[in-house]
Parts: sequence; C-alpha cells; structure tokens
Amino acid sequence: MKILRGIPISSGLVAGKVTIIKSISYATFQKSIKKSEVEKHISMFKQSIKKSLEELQLLFSFMESDAKDAREIILSHQEMLKDKVFHDEIISIINDELVEAEFAIHSFFEKLINDFSKIEDNYLSQRKEDFRDIKDRIIKNLSQNSTRNFHSIPKNKITVIDNISVSFMFEAKNSNVLGIIAKNGTANSHSAIIAKSLDIPVVFEVKDALVEMKNNDFILLNGNTGTVIVSPSDEKISEFQKNKKKEKRLYLGKLKLAKLPTSTKNNQRIQIMSNIEIPDEAKKIEVKNSDGIGLFRTEFLYYIENKFPTTERQYKFYRDLIKFYSENKPIYIRTFDIGGDKLSNEFGLAKELNPYLGCRGIRFSLRFPKIFKDQIKAILRAGAFGNLKIMLPMITSKNEIIRAKKIINDVKFELKKSKMKFDENIEIGIMIEVPAAAIQSEQLADVSDFFSIGTNDLTQYILAADRDNETLAESFNYFHPAVLQLIEISINAAKKRNIPISICGEMAGDEIAVPLLLGMGLKCFSISKENYLNIKDDISNYELDILRKKYTKIKRKSQIEIFQFYKKIMKETKETKGL
Repeated sequence: MKILRGIPISSGLVAGKVTIIKSISYATFQKSIKKSEVEKHISMFKQSIKKSLEELQLLFSFMESDAKDAREIILSHQEMLKDKVFHDEIISIINDELVEAEFAIHSFFEKLINDFSKIEDNYLSQRKEDFRDIKDRIIKNLSQNSTRNFHSIPKNKITVIDNISVSFMFEAKNSNVLGIIAKNGTANSHSAIIAKSLDIPVVFEVKDALVEMKNNDFILLNGNTGTVIVSPSDEKISEFQKNKKKEKRLYLGKLKLAKLPTSTKNNQRIQIMSNIEIPDEAKKIEVKNSDGIGLFRTEFLYYIENKFPTTERQYKFYRDLIKFYSENKPIYIRTFDIGGDKLSNEFGLAKELNPYLGCRGIRFSLRFPKIFKDQIKAILRAGAFGNLKIMLPMITSKNEIIRAKKIINDVKFELKKSKMKFDENIEIGIMIEVPAAAIQSEQLADVSDFFSIGTNDLTQYILAADRDNETLAESFNYFHPAVLQLIEISINAAKKRNIPISICGEMAGDEIAVPLLLGMGLKCFSISKENYLNIKDDISNYELDILRKKYTKIKRKSQIEIFQFYKKIMKETKETKGL
C-alpha cells in the first residue's frame, strides 16, 4: 500500500482501476520552404485557425450554463485565435524566415511562453497553459487527419495523466471517467476551473503519480483531501466505504428535500429559483423542482451560432424551455446582455477598453432596436404558452425602461396586426446591477413589475474592482457594507412599491451570505443547480425573526466582522445538524 498526496481540485470519493494516459506532444522541427510555397503555408495556417474556432464553438455550444468560468476560458481562446496581430506575426515568420506554418506557430508560442516564464505571477502562469493548448490545437488542425490530442479516454476508470491541459479536461468532461489525477497542474489554472465543473474527484500535483501507479492498479481517490491510496489495505477500503456511504446518505437526504417546498424552521415560505442558459437544463431534477427560472441567460443563443438568431429560432428555444420546464411556473427571460467588445467589428462600435462600462445590455438593445424587437417578438409569442417575464439588464435610468417599453408596445401592435397569438399582459422588470439603479430603485419601481438584483456586477461597480482581475480578488467582496447598503435599499424600495424582488448573483448561492440576505428581508433566491440542494437545506434551519434581529445588530460593522459573524452562523447551523 502506498499513499500519495496532491492538491485537491474537485471534491468527491471514488474507488477504481487506473488508466495511464500520456498527452501527445507535437515534435516540431525547423524546415525551410521555397518562396513559391509561402502562400500555401499561409493558407494552411488560416484554414487551421478556422477549424480550431469551429471546434471551440461546438464545444461551447454543448457546455452547461453553470460552468460559466469554463465557458469564459473557451471565449478567451477564441479571442486569441481571432487576434489580427497574432495572425500577422505568424504570416511574417512564414514570409520572412521561409519556414513551414507548423514551425512558425511553434516558434511564436514558445517565445511567448518563454517570456511569460520569466515573470513570477499566478495569472500569467495560467496564461502559459492556455498558450500551449492553443498552439497544440492549431498544429493538430494543420494535419488533414486532425487527430485528437489524446488517445481515447477509457470509461469508468480513474485517469492518471502527466501534463494537464484545458483540451484534456474538456475531453474528459464527455468521457465518463471516474476521477482524474495529474502529475502537474496548479489550483488557479484554467484546467482546475474546468475540473470543478466535472462533478468527479480531481487531484493535481501528485508528483509520483506515474512512478507509483501503473495501468489497472486499484486505488482510492479522495478529492476532498487530495489523497491517493494505491493498492489499499482491507482496513483502508472499509474506512473508505463508510465515508462513501455517509456522503451518499447526506446527498439522498437533500434530494428528498428538493421535492418539498422551501421553508424556514418556523414554516415561512421562501422561493428558490434556478439560473439556466440552455433549455435542456430545465430537465435537471434541481431545476425541475425549483420555484421558477429566475434567470434565463439568452446570450447563449448568440454564442451558439456566432450571430443573433432569428425570431423563429428564438421562439423555438423559448417554447422548448416552457415544454421542458413548466407552463405555470415563472420564467424570467433576460434580454441579450452581450458586451460591445464582442460585437465591435460587426456593428461598427468603437473598440472598448472596458466592456463592463461599455455598450452592453439595454444600451445595446436600444441602440440596435431591430435585434431587440426580434427578441421581444419571440418572447411575447412563446409567452402565450407559459409564464414568461421580460427582464431588462444594465438599467441605469427610468428613461431606459420607458424607451424599452415603447419598443415592446410597438412589437405588440405588430403582432396584433398580424393576428398572432402572444402574451398581452407580460410582466416587464429590471436587473438592479448598477449603483445608479439601486440608489433610485424607488423611482424605477414605478415603471417596473419586478426587480432582480445581480450582485456580481453590482459589487464590481460599487467597489471599482473588476471581478475577473485576480489581483483584486480580495477587493471584490459582496460583504462590503456599501454593497449591503444598496442591496437593502433595493429590497426596501420593492417592498414599499409592492413589487417582487429576487437576487440572482453568486451571492444568492453563497451559504454564508444566505442568512444575511434572509435577515435583510429577501425571500426569493435564484441560483445555479449545483448550489440548489445545499441552500434549500440551509434555509430549512433558519428562523427569519432571529435573522432579522441579528442583521440589525451587525449591519453597521466592518466587512470582516460581518463576514466572520455570518460564517459562524452558517458553521453552527451545520454543526447542529451533525454535518
């Protein structure tokens, strides 16, 4: 028996046989070409880029929406592949040095990776992994055969690999592996982000993995602790099985709870809705049992085709969503929230240095009303068959809502004229995700049927901290008193004007933040399916009156004090249940 240790990346316990996989590295040699062959190699390079983009687009279209970080990684790879400066660099190397496309790509990326290796920075370290992955993808697609980076990954085995990569993680996602062990890899890498979405145990940095394990070895993998036991003793197997049974028992208990209405310890009803992006997700048990779909992100419809879909295409998506989910439960459709950075070339917008502050959300919809009208027409028509609601993102003023409503009324008039069936009384609400909207929430409530607080954007705008900037990770914190104050203002405004309010950002699925939000008076949460069972279980252990008193007592304290206070509440609640 041998015990190996690494970095735990994705939790879970699994026992099984090992399969060793070695990633294919492309041996690239400098080979000169004639001047007459230059155009051929430039054409091969461009075709490879096209093929690589198509692969990534297909991959993107099959990903579930709660794997948001993984989807962002694909988008970043696509951006690199589309970059004109990168294209020009490769073409220059082929032209000037008279070398094959394969070697030009290899030398460009190796120089880039080498330059980044000289800088000690976690973020840049993960970029090196991306560069290697992009390089391998392009070189692979230069070949007419376009063979995969990896041999076929066997099902129902624990995969052990030397060098982890983004491509491997995506391939593993669709291969039904039991678990993954990597000799290398870091906790903050893009591979680690994708690993967390796989729902299987994953451990990185197991340095002796390929030395101490061979094909078909029986092992115990603990993704919670990062421990690997090779050829375990009977005692270790028995202990492992007990822990596995305990984990399963807890999960089944929560699954049973999923089918019951969500209520607090003293039987006060709380609504938990789901955030989704693909109609198929509505079939999942956690989503099916939720009180509604509090956020349907329609950007997926653009990304799946790399263009804005037609009214008919969108209509079919929304009808499918109602069919898969429910004709009666509410479904909040957020209109397109795509940044101008993704659309600058297509729509002639100025290059945006900060897309979060650019032409996105309602700004884009009002600037390009034809796209907005097509989407509204599809939502209104599908709404005749279910309980759809229109949610407008990035609202900063009353005037934006009034202008959007006028366009919606124009679409209604056109549908009436065409004698098409549609929902004449559809509700129209807004996202509270900009400080301006939170501050004037009382006035905005006068022209809104509901509010939904988007805490991700709201937090970054209030604290001037880019949520994607790892250097500012500590600054991006929704426990900051300023963030809490604007959330409370919005909740009170909705209550005063008697309109529903929910919260749909990451904060809604944070077990530490939930008792705080309940204490503020929030009674509707919209979360990803991976958080559904835990949040539902947590809420059943709280009493609202007690939480309100606790919030009143702590609300004037510092960010650290507030966070520690609610962390303690969450911990004590779980200890009471024996978790």
